Amino acid sequence: MAKTEGSKQRILALGEMLLRETDEDHRLTASELEQRLTQLGIPSERKSIYRDLSALADQGMDIICSHRGYYLGSRTFQLAELKLLADAVQCSRCITEKKSYELIGKLGTLTSRHNAGQLRRQVHLVGRSKAENESIYYNVDALYQAIRQDSEITFRYLDYQVDGSRKEREKLYRASPYALCWDSENYYLVAHTEDRGKTHYRVDRMAKIQLTGTQRLHPELYQDLDMAAYSRQVFGMFSGKARAVRLLFPMELINNAVDKFGSSAMMVPQSDGSFTLTAEVAVSPTFYAWVFSFSGRVKILEPEPVRQEYLDMSRKVLEEI
Repeated sequence: MAKTEGSKQRILALGEMLLRETDEDHRLTASELEQRLTQLGIPSERKSIYRDLSALADQGMDIICSHRGYYLGSRTFQLAELKLLADAVQCSRCITEKKSYELIGKLGTLTSRHNAGQLRRQVHLVGRSKAENESIYYNVDALYQAIRQDSEITFRYLDYQVDGSRKEREKLYRASPYALCWDSENYYLVAHTEDRGKTHYRVDRMAKIQLTGTQRLHPELYQDLDMAAYSRQVFGMFSGKARAVRLLFPMELINNAVDKFGSSAMMVPQSDGSFTLTAEVAVSPTFYAWVFSFSGRVKILEPEPVRQEYLDMSRKVLEEI
């Protein structure tokens, strides 16, 4: 019995070594495998190692043998696929830096520790605005649960402050959740409410989500909802040459400002209750259209060439109406 248990322990240890310690560029010889087993306090001999490697191969492990040693060939995820997933996690604004690091660490367990280091380096490649709401995972899970159970929800909604912090609104929101969509690097909940009908909420700005158990309102309106079309109608992005731009906003547009430029953007409150924001902006016709969409409430202060170009474009639009 003890011998059988020892054999199981040895096979499991060998499988873990191949998974975590080897790849095409990092191989282990039978001698090195035997030495590592000894360090783990697992008795072994060369014949038993060969036998165990054969047993692991029979169970589906792609063990490659060469004159330089053994390594695990194909895996569930290849390194290029894991890099793609790591990039997607890091580039997602709705996942915090902390959660990004944790997720990429878990992805690293699916490859050798040598390759996992390449995924870790991915975490620091992109310096961009990230969400600060640590509960995003739990929000998404709770919302999917509410949709599956056909239940209304209540929640609190968060507003950004000039210092980058967030504050709960006094109102307790009640909504019927119908779908989650991903647009402009953020998760949005599409829902129905008594006062607004079809509407949407940023998932990372939701807090204290509770399922009420009450059946959702007007499910018939959402049976044929085309999420791609809805997303195109409601959300937008812009791109262009990056310039440092200073903008003037009224305080009621602070959420719009932070959504677009992130809470780390330099915001300075003004004596009249407005605030200025300085950020690297992709200056393009679509950026000007975004500013124009606020009907004069957002002003471009500097640089002067950008301000003047916006004024010229605005005049042209008015002349063509």
